[in-house]
Amino acid sequence: MKKVIGAVFMLGMLGYFLSGCDQLQLNGIDLSETATLRVYVSGVPSEFQEVSFTFSEISAQIGNMWISVMDTLHTVTLPQWAVGDLIEIGEAVVPAGDYSQLQLLIERARVMVGNEIFEVVIPDSSQAGMKLIDEFVIDPGTSFELIIDFDINRSIISVGPPGNPISYHLRPVMRVIPRALSGSLSATVTNPENEAVACAIQNGDTLTTARVHPQSGAFLLGFLPGGDYTIMVSDQNGAAYQADPVEIIAGENKDLGEITLQ
Repeated sequence: MKKVIGAVFMLGMLGYFLSGCDQLQLNGIDLSETATLRVYVSGVPSEFQEVSFTFSEISAQIGNMWISVMDTLHTVTLPQWAVGDLIEIGEAVVPAGDYSQLQLLIERARVMVGNEIFEVVIPDSSQAGMKLIDEFVIDPGTSFELIIDFDINRSIISVGPPGNPISYHLRPVMRVIPRALSGSLSATVTNPENEAVACAIQNGDTLTTARVHPQSGAFLLGFLPGGDYTIMVSDQNGAAYQADPVEIIAGENKDLGEITLQ
């Protein structure tokens, strides 16, 4: 497995360096000012009975250094990813400063369909290290939270005849967002019985999707950066609803109330 490039600092090593030096510099990075970085994963409910990912490494890049946030196997398994659920997969004391990206390694993935477990084929790029480009600034003395938001239904592709797949392949569709900068949108569909799906679109790009609960009609589009969105909901029979523009404010939930697909 590919190793993380550059200088990787574990919590104990960083504490050792800082104990004897007030202004420790390395490659232009001031290591005397630190913060806590926590990384979470989230995902919308999927069509699978069960989904599990085993992550083997998470690291963050500051300058030309890679800082380790998690380097032991961590498996996340849920019957269905609940809307808004956050699962912590890494935490570390890191240098404060300007970060340019995360690197995420996925060791293994599985899905359960019809009470049968399938191993998901993982491309070499995911095992070697996916670069998630997203700049963020961590201030000294703070606790900074990043969310890796998976779109499960678009990330796992079935191969073979419809209804009788031969295998499943991972093509990760995900985004990274600081938790403090995100908001959400919720609504209740009055006629949700035909497998409705909601999505949030910004600048022509679908940022996230959510399945509408087939009984209650409720859905939540979570962890959206502040801004204007087009909200679309449609079902298998072609009935649809659209709202444009809808403003999302960081730290708040926008409730559209009851909507009807037509």
